[in-house]
Amino acid sequence: MKFITPLFFALFSFLSPLIGKVDFNREVRPLLASKCYACHGPDEEGRKAKLRLDIREDALKNDVIVPGEIEDSEFHYRIHSDDPDEIMPPPESHATLTKQEKELLDQWIKDGAEYAKHWAFVPPSSPKVPTGRKGWNRTPIDAFISDNHAKHDLEPSPEADKYSLVRRLYLDLVGLPPTPEQADAFVFDNRPDAYENLVDQLLQSSHYGEKWGREWLDLARYADSNGYEKDRPRNIWPYRDWVIRSLNADMPYDQFTIEQLAGDMLPNATDNQKIATGFHRNTQLNEEGGIDPLEFRFYAAVDRVATTGTVWMGLTTGCAQCHTHKYDPITHDEYFGLMSILDNIEEPDLLLYSDEQIKVKADLEKQIADQIVDLQKNDTVFELEFAKWHKSEQEKATSWKTIRPTSMNSNLAKLEVMEDGSIYSSGDVTKRDVFDLNFTSDQPITALRIEALTDDRLPGYGPGRCYYEGRKGTFFLSEVEVKTANGIKVPLSKPIASGGNGAEKVIDQDGSSGWGSAIGQANHLILPLTKPLPANQSLSISLLFERHFVASLGRFRISATSSEKQPKAAKIGVEAEHILSLREQASTADLSQLRSIYLEKVFLEKPSPAIPGAIQKNTQWIWTAKGNRPQETLYFSKQFDLKNVPETGEIFFTCDDKVEFFLNGNPIGSTDLWSKPVTTSVKKHFRKGTNYLTAIASNNGGPAGLIAQLTLHSKKGKNQYITTDASWKHLSQLPNPQSKDWHTQSLPDAMPAIVVGKYKDGPWGTLNLPQEKSAKKPNPITQLRNRMPRPNHTLVMLERPKDNPRPTQLRHRGEYTNPKHEVPSGIPEIFELQDRKEPTNRLEFAKWVVSTDNPIGDRVVVNRAWRSFFGYGLIRTSGDFGTQAPAPDHPELLDWLAMEFRKQGMSLKKLHRLIVTSSTYRQDSKASPSLLEKDPQNRLLARGPRFRLSGELIRDHMLQASGKLSGKMFGPGVYPPQPLTVLAHAFGNKSWNASKGEDRYRRSIYTFIKRTAPFAGFMTFDGTSGENCLAKRDRSNTPLQALTLLNDEMYLELARAAGQEVHQTKDDPIHALFRRFLTRPPKQSETDALRAYYEQQIQRLEKGEIKPSEITATPKATPELAGKILLARAIMNLDEAITKP
Repeated sequence: MKFITPLFFALFSFLSPLIGKVDFNREVRPLLASKCYACHGPDEEGRKAKLRLDIREDALKNDVIVPGEIEDSEFHYRIHSDDPDEIMPPPESHATLTKQEKELLDQWIKDGAEYAKHWAFVPPSSPKVPTGRKGWNRTPIDAFISDNHAKHDLEPSPEADKYSLVRRLYLDLVGLPPTPEQADAFVFDNRPDAYENLVDQLLQSSHYGEKWGREWLDLARYADSNGYEKDRPRNIWPYRDWVIRSLNADMPYDQFTIEQLAGDMLPNATDNQKIATGFHRNTQLNEEGGIDPLEFRFYAAVDRVATTGTVWMGLTTGCAQCHTHKYDPITHDEYFGLMSILDNIEEPDLLLYSDEQIKVKADLEKQIADQIVDLQKNDTVFELEFAKWHKSEQEKATSWKTIRPTSMNSNLAKLEVMEDGSIYSSGDVTKRDVFDLNFTSDQPITALRIEALTDDRLPGYGPGRCYYEGRKGTFFLSEVEVKTANGIKVPLSKPIASGGNGAEKVIDQDGSSGWGSAIGQANHLILPLTKPLPANQSLSISLLFERHFVASLGRFRISATSSEKQPKAAKIGVEAEHILSLREQASTADLSQLRSIYLEKVFLEKPSPAIPGAIQKNTQWIWTAKGNRPQETLYFSKQFDLKNVPETGEIFFTCDDKVEFFLNGNPIGSTDLWSKPVTTSVKKHFRKGTNYLTAIASNNGGPAGLIAQLTLHSKKGKNQYITTDASWKHLSQLPNPQSKDWHTQSLPDAMPAIVVGKYKDGPWGTLNLPQEKSAKKPNPITQLRNRMPRPNHTLVMLERPKDNPRPTQLRHRGEYTNPKHEVPSGIPEIFELQDRKEPTNRLEFAKWVVSTDNPIGDRVVVNRAWRSFFGYGLIRTSGDFGTQAPAPDHPELLDWLAMEFRKQGMSLKKLHRLIVTSSTYRQDSKASPSLLEKDPQNRLLARGPRFRLSGELIRDHMLQASGKLSGKMFGPGVYPPQPLTVLAHAFGNKSWNASKGEDRYRRSIYTFIKRTAPFAGFMTFDGTSGENCLAKRDRSNTPLQALTLLNDEMYLELARAAGQEVHQTKDDPIHALFRRFLTRPPKQSETDALRAYYEQQIQRLEKGEIKPSEITATPKATPELAGKILLARAIMNLDEAITKP
């Protein structure tokens, strides 16, 4: 039970005097909810003595409460009893009632023990706007506030000075301080509408969406990594950018909501509307080996229900996960009814091509088509070579025919046949999936072929459905079993594949072994039958996919042949083999297509005569450790000496997954596909003496390794080899990886590389490399294809098809492993839809949640806005409007704002303008001793708001004041500097490569958020990790905050920038720096104190007590410059510098 202190009721003594009838909603319900409902509330399983006190009819039974008769009420006796066995609440609950609380409950019974529906479930109405204080009211807000002032013998504070107002407005609306010039422009603008003009100007600023977007992302639990044990990066920044753009455009809040909850379900949904559904893709993703993916999908749904309740319903819906809510009217079944609405989704990646990328793609495709025509036309030997090849391969080609299943079954996934005869898998998948397919062939069958096909809808384009732990899009076919209609197993000969590893293991009866191939590429597996199957005989094919993660095929096609020849895997692809098998029946169009395939895949790939360059035995795969690895980036270096510069050289390399190589700091090649190693000549960049071969290598998770061999040819024909082995050094972090310096010197404190396998070993195989190095001209078509732009992608939701809904079961005690009965979609009965249709899908729910049928929704929005401006909402529990929440401080104002918000088209900008143009907002924040005594928490709002800024706004403030703030908006997360030790205990990739250039100084909303190690500069000031929906941040005051502002690398850098800028002018450093960081001019006493400090530091610098070079980070620094930097650091560390005035 929650314990409400006597202070709670002391505060109500002035908000709602006990003179007259007791107010049930304001005074009694919160008391009953906190002290009694846990045992005598809605939760039937937890209810004691079959007594309910949340419903009047039940409370009056058996004389528990007798209206008007205190002495006859058992309730009165129990709360006043001295007997520990009789008193309620019992002593062990630690919720003992105070004398004042007992008297309040007695008075309530005496008044008739009237109940009332909880105010939050009663639709808001437009209360009459009171007269208020004459001459003070600017908006109806002021009338409500001043009316309460009068009831409590209070007067509003005077208006804040203009410097405080302009600073307050800038920080509240755009999250940045005004420059001294902007502040002076307002202060000396004497027009009567100067304030309103400034408000309108700031509301139109692009920075508005950045400031308010950061607050929304707290609710969306936004982060740039998955969380849990792997904590890999995720691509969801397009959602963050959508939020900023939508807020800047003042998208109506109902549309803002509908697109986030169900944008994919809107008619002809745009990419932007689909991106918006990223709101509920911000859940964490557990990629730990061996987990049950369905279990953690369930817990993601749990998070979505709780978050939706907090953000749009103002209820702690998550409390009903394990049982009926102990305080609010939400049953256990109703909780799962909400889950049924929100959980009927697929979770794909959405590919996003920019307009420029679409244009580039079209241009490259035209160039490729032109190149194919030109190369065929202009090469004199092409036709001759094609004719020879065509004749030879035509004789070898096998004729395959796609067979379509007559029926299909799977353990869970939905299988559907596409137009081309391929089979597409969607819906839920597990670590052990089985696809059972039934066929009838009108021809005899001597062999079967399974094609693994790519598809834009699949993770990483497929062919597989892996989305965690392994590489996105991978698959693992463990076993294939073929049976006749009567269940007799059909023996298979040794399978062969066009690519990948483990083809022969799909028939070894061992589920832990099997075939897999490269992601983003089509490959095929051939299964010869030991004896042909006769025509028109039914057969079944069973495919088993078993791994410690999801690894089933997402799209595949099955074909059969009746050829008596032993079929071979078509390295050139199934399309070319099909055309070849047509022989004389091939059309002109077929042959034209075949020529194009031959040109690109055969003719242009022919090697020149081989030259010595065999892969050396000591060329090995290296990394930082063996086995599957998390996503990480490593920096490798190999130092070698040359007596003479070689005549020429070539390097072979590849990496699982991505690498760029450098020779003495000069880039010499890169690859991002391990299965296609790079071989390139190196003629430049060698030098006599010490040389450095370096590499930046990255792994996206799973097997990791780097292999390379640099072959040097001397003028005398001798070869020297530099190969990857244990002599290489590496680091996982560098202070400045973008710098060229580390490429040309030994890595400090580097560790030796770990050999993770020999060439040909491990999961990589031979890589199809010749043992003799063969020079080859670059393939011009391949070069063009490699220039194809790669689209961005982001996480979105997609409603499941109507013929494959996900059933939702009630889980006993909220545990995934304890399913009970199926629960239909629906919302809690308390919302009283009556004869109106109940929402049954996300779109209907989204429309309901922002309609007038949801009595809480508008109140939640305006209360959240009020909290942002004043530090506290009109109801203090921002995410909980339920029965445990205290009553609103200003209930009439809350309802008026809710009604006005809807009248104004649910415009957040209009709501914000309404609040900041009020006299209530413009009050001075200084509090007299008498005002502090009467209203210590400023609940009556007789003074203006004053509180510390968030960590993000503090950094943005310092960036702006130092002159370093970048105006660049949108795009992937950036990496401001922070101590490298922050990630020492993080999961996943522990590197933090601080951004360079303007990315280093971008607004904090663009900072990369790693869930297991959030940015230290924000967390010190009570930031969020993005692990949970956060309706309201804590606000602490600790010594670490002061130490951070004084000594953190980031703030030290900004102090240097500010000091340097002021040093380059003739301005008084005290006045100039004070204005930059605090907006207002300093008082004379402040000027004197700062000047004394500044002169003292100059003396210390001149005496050598402090070295100017250490302060400025430059070797030839003057004491004057260092002194100004020290002055900037001191001012940055003032409380006022990080506080809204």
